[in-house]
Amino acid sequence: MTGIKIHILTFIFLGITLSGFSQGEKKSYASPGHIKKMARTAEDMGDIYTAIDLYQTFLNANPDNIKITFRLAECYRKARDYENAETLYRKCYDENSSKYITSLFYSGQMLMQQGKYKKAKEAFQQFKKESRSASIKNEKYFKKMTKAMLKACEIAPAIKDSASKVIIYHLDTSVNKAHIEAAPVSLSNNEILYSSLRTNKLEYYTLNDTSVKIPVRKFYVATGKDGHWKTTGEFQGPFNDPESNVANGAFSPDGNRFYFTKTTKNKAGKIISQIFVSTKKENTWSEPVKLNPPINDPFYTSTMPTVGIESKKNLEIVYFVSDRPGGKGGTDIWYFLYDQSRNKYSKPRKVGSKINTVGNETTPYFDVETHTLYFSSDGYPGLGGLDIYKSTGEVNKWTPPENVGYPINSEADDLYFTISKNRETGFFTSNRKGGIALKNPTCCDDLYNFRWTQYIHIMLQGNIFTKYQTTNKDTINRILNPPTLPTTNDSLSKDSSLTTSTDSIQFSSTDSISKSFAVKGTETDSTIFLDSAKVSLYLISSENGKEIYFFIKSYTTKPDGYYHFRLEQGNHYRLVAEKDGYFNGIATLSTANIEQSDTLNQDIKLKKIPMQAIILDNIYYEFDKWDLTEEAKATIDSTLYPILRDNPKLIVELSSHTDSKGNDDYNQKLSQKRAESVVNYLTKEKGIDPARLIAKGYGESKPIAPNKNPDGSDNPEGRAKNRRTEFKVIGSSDQFSKINY
Repeated sequence: MTGIKIHILTFIFLGITLSGFSQGEKKSYASPGHIKKMARTAEDMGDIYTAIDLYQTFLNANPDNIKITFRLAECYRKARDYENAETLYRKCYDENSSKYITSLFYSGQMLMQQGKYKKAKEAFQQFKKESRSASIKNEKYFKKMTKAMLKACEIAPAIKDSASKVIIYHLDTSVNKAHIEAAPVSLSNNEILYSSLRTNKLEYYTLNDTSVKIPVRKFYVATGKDGHWKTTGEFQGPFNDPESNVANGAFSPDGNRFYFTKTTKNKAGKIISQIFVSTKKENTWSEPVKLNPPINDPFYTSTMPTVGIESKKNLEIVYFVSDRPGGKGGTDIWYFLYDQSRNKYSKPRKVGSKINTVGNETTPYFDVETHTLYFSSDGYPGLGGLDIYKSTGEVNKWTPPENVGYPINSEADDLYFTISKNRETGFFTSNRKGGIALKNPTCCDDLYNFRWTQYIHIMLQGNIFTKYQTTNKDTINRILNPPTLPTTNDSLSKDSSLTTSTDSIQFSSTDSISKSFAVKGTETDSTIFLDSAKVSLYLISSENGKEIYFFIKSYTTKPDGYYHFRLEQGNHYRLVAEKDGYFNGIATLSTANIEQSDTLNQDIKLKKIPMQAIILDNIYYEFDKWDLTEEAKATIDSTLYPILRDNPKLIVELSSHTDSKGNDDYNQKLSQKRAESVVNYLTKEKGIDPARLIAKGYGESKPIAPNKNPDGSDNPEGRAKNRRTEFKVIGSSDQFSKINY
């Protein structure tokens, strides 16, 4: 890997001769103490393979030194030489089980990465038992990881038995070399960008020899045809640097910004990665700029960016990996927002504990089409090492991660998962056996191409429209009939009539929420497609019995009202259509039972927001009181609350009215308190934002019926109509702000 694993598998010869000493001769060019010191220096620098050579040289003369045996085991683990690492860890534990108790844990990990799940489980169980009475550094880490690994040993065989319907291709030597290949990115259906150190040799360099140019990792482009991929050269642009390793390229959704990482040495001498960005203007990429702190921390690594769009403000969001303080452990996934209009970056934040574990999370890839984050982790139960997982959501709100399954995942490390433009194929990297090896069969990551054998293409399309009632002369009537409101089950229901008056609209709690006005005369419905309607697609997930909606993407209609989305099989979706001056239209659909490629059609009707106030029937109060009765709450729950819930941007005036009995001032105060009681119920018990509701008491000032008959006698029916509660849309947090003010 690149980034956190800082060296590039170029081996640095530290200026000492090993041959005589390693062969056991008396004469040597370096003392054992010097060999040991140089080995630790190489390990600290990240040059693991030089450290292995040096530690092994030392142990050839001092085979019983358990401390160095443990260091060598650690280096073999970092080099992903699972067999040698497991052997040495077991030796350390057998020699001194109390001091090297963690060797038992690592032995289990190495067994897992060889697919030996039964033996691994035994090692973890033994470690769990013995560690209870032992003093272990990072006890919390080992406790949580042991629990995860024990579960992994149980479920791994089942994961392998339920293999995904996918074909895996190992890219040939035109692309894969003996060193690590990383970070594949689909540029088109037949072109990828990746990073590599393109050599098959073990290269040793003298550390202080400045006359020799040490090779660095660069960006390359490969093209593919009929499953055969060939490297065509370096990626054109100001990205490759002869002095630094570059990797982890990621484009913004509009293709005009390119994020990537450079590996550099900080002031403390630590090798770290930092994120750079280049902007394209008129097909020319600008000189890359290093992002400022705190995104790039001078003491810690920031690497592996992937870019999406945040749904609330449509800002560019970059997910990345860092080992900075404040994470859960190891490397974690963080994010920051970029506001292009202000050219401003937000402070980095963690994506949350739904994603990050005490282990390592790395190589995130955000799929804009499905709003899904793919990433690798060794902190979840899987097949072994780093497995690839997926989770839908954004920022710090995610569905529980799901293992993408075998054979994309293996007992080795699997990472850098990406999806191609055609959706049927994709890429990942792995150090599984069968790749091009340098020092051991699982040392180095190669690029792999996968193809779903039975990928189901599902398209969703439809039109956003409204219905106007027109006369037989085909002219549009006055819009006294507001559009259908979405029902509580998010479906589009049939219309039923409402009674109307000059100033208000009767809304009966016994009817469905979906209503229309009754208009007299001979009319027919005229369908009008809506331009500039915004249609948003959400994934529906369930957590603790509650539905959660995760934004995927949105589409703005043209004059024909048409929209379309690409869906994934096996999901439940929610569609929300909105337009200035209209109530939202909502529909739900499922792809769970779709077993072959198909195109789904879903038209959505919007209805215009009325200028009149809408009367809520059955909002009753006890005499001279303002507290809501249980019947009144039930009415609000079935009428007004669903409207506010499904139209989260609307600002509504809640008004209360009285008849003419009593003092004017008293009636006004009573009606104000009654209006406030409705607002308080909606905000405190139903969770509606108080900023969206305005309570207004009108007392007896706005009657809709006579309080007295023409002869001066009392009119009980008229008074009953005047004692009413109404709501009226007066604006919105954004697009409706002018309609009713």
